[in-house]
Amino acid sequence: MRKMTVSLVGFFMILFSSLGMSSIHADGFEDVPSQSYEEVGSEKMMQSLTSSYYVRAFNCQGGSTLTSSSRSETSGYNWIVSKGTKGYIQSGGSGGNTLGVVLNNTIIDFSHSYLAKRGSANNASQVRGIQSTLSCLGYSVGSVDGIFGAQTEAAVKEFQQSRGLTADGIVGKQTYHHLSHATY
Repeated sequence: MRKMTVSLVGFFMILFSSLGMSSIHADGFEDVPSQSYEEVGSEKMMQSLTSSYYVRAFNCQGGSTLTSSSRSETSGYNWIVSKGTKGYIQSGGSGGNTLGVVLNNTIIDFSHSYLAKRGSANNASQVRGIQSTLSCLGYSVGSVDGIFGAQTEAAVKEFQQSRGLTADGIVGKQTYHHLSHATY
C-alpha cells in the first residue's frame, strides 16, 4: 500500500509539473512522513550524500512549492529559505528519510543536535523557529524569545495532540517534520 501511495504521489507530481503547477497546498497527500525517524547509520548517511532529495517549502497560510531538480542537501535547505518560511528535505523521494527541516528560516539538520525540550540547554535559534512556527499556526507560545518555557511546552503538547503524535512536549524529528508542513 505504501509503495502504491508513493507511486501515486510521483504520478501527481509529474502531472502537476507538466501542467506548470509547481505550487501544491500544504498538508496534502504528498506530505508522506518518513517510514522511520530512527537515527541513520553512517553507511546510510554516505549513501544519502549521492542520492536525490525531495524538497518542499511552505508558508503558514498553506502555500507550498516543491522542487524536482536534483540538488545537494545544503542547497535544498537554502532553496527552502528562498521559497518559504519552513519546509523539509527527505532523501530519495517523498516518504524517504527526513534529513532535516527549516522553521522560520532556521535550518535544523538532523545530523546535528536538534532535540528541544523544556529544562534543557536548547539552541535558541531553533527554539525561536519552533515558537514562530507555532505562533503562525495559532498556538500561544508567549514571546518568541528562544527560551523553551512553560508556554512553549504547552503549545508543543497541544500541537502534538492535534497531529496524533505523542504529546510529551519534546520536539524531536516527528514533531519537527509535522511543524514543517502544518497549516492553520
